[in-house]
Amino acid sequence: MNYPNYSVWFIILIFVQDSFQNFTAEDIPITSDSEGEEMQTRILNRKPNRYLNKGYKQSQSLYRPPCFDVACPVDDSYPIDFVSSVVTDNLPLMEQLHSMLYRYPVEKLILLENATDSYRVKGNFACESDVVWLKLGWAHDVTGRNLLVVNTPRYPQIHRLETCRYAGKHCEFLPPCYRSRCQQRYTHRHLIVIDPAQSSGGPFVDLLPLPSSCSCFVENFVYF
Repeated sequence: MNYPNYSVWFIILIFVQDSFQNFTAEDIPITSDSEGEEMQTRILNRKPNRYLNKGYKQSQSLYRPPCFDVACPVDDSYPIDFVSSVVTDNLPLMEQLHSMLYRYPVEKLILLENATDSYRVKGNFACESDVVWLKLGWAHDVTGRNLLVVNTPRYPQIHRLETCRYAGKHCEFLPPCYRSRCQQRYTHRHLIVIDPAQSSGGPFVDLLPLPSSCSCFVENFVYF
């Protein structure tokens, strides 16, 4: 029978203990606030959690989305002058963010989708959907807060949205014994946005849910 070599483990334990004793606070790298801001800029310009301040409700009344969806297109109520002024004050940052997120022009993506959409002539979906490419003007973040989506002639943000044509209705091609419904699905995407309550912080990238597909959800089997 082989017994463990306790002397070897005892030596290792002493070595680890000495290593921890020699480790001091001076060995921990300390970064300044400015270095932390630069790190956030390199990581998609992520900002820390922004708590609602007193002026938030007022800014929401000034720049209220024209619809109640998670995302609204640009229309006549879109504050283009306000967005353009924020972009102008942050041109280097805006150039960096837009070139990083939008490597391909939207026209190329639309042509690619049209070329690969020929399979639809051979059948149908259980839940039909409507597909549009929209210039987004407003969107909700994951907490439900309204944010302005940067959309200027120089920095457009056009995204593909796919919404259920008959949301909540029974799925096609399924027998009645299956209790089913067409369910809207969402995908979280990165968009360049502005918080109206903190416009001095400039544009930043946030994760926003956008409608992406319509799926058939089967709840259960109904017995007669």
